[in-house]
Amino acid sequence: MNDYVIKGTEKTRECYDAIAAKLGATNIKHSKTGKFSNRQHITGTLSMGLDPTTSVTDAWGRAHDHQNLFMVGTGVMPTVGTCNVTLTAMALALRTADKILQETQHG
Repeated sequence: MNDYVIKGTEKTRECYDAIAAKLGATNIKHSKTGKFSNRQHITGTLSMGLDPTTSVTDAWGRAHDHQNLFMVGTGVMPTVGTCNVTLTAMALALRTADKILQETQHG
């Protein structure tokens, strides 16, 4: 890893720590300095659900408050069943894209 990546990682860690502190997180674990682990998969920040009081989007990733706003990515996943969420996030994004296409087809 070059100096640019190392400095970027340090800055990212500072930002994560600041966000975690604002959220009241107490069990923060980072990879050791200079080690790059694959375990920082943030999910649930835009959780899918049926109830607008406990979720941000519906099951299709559509914002509860805005009918023409769809969100995709790991944020819509309420929880993580495995350590790697990329394939699930991609599947959900493609599913949402299909829904958007279905709703916008004319004729």
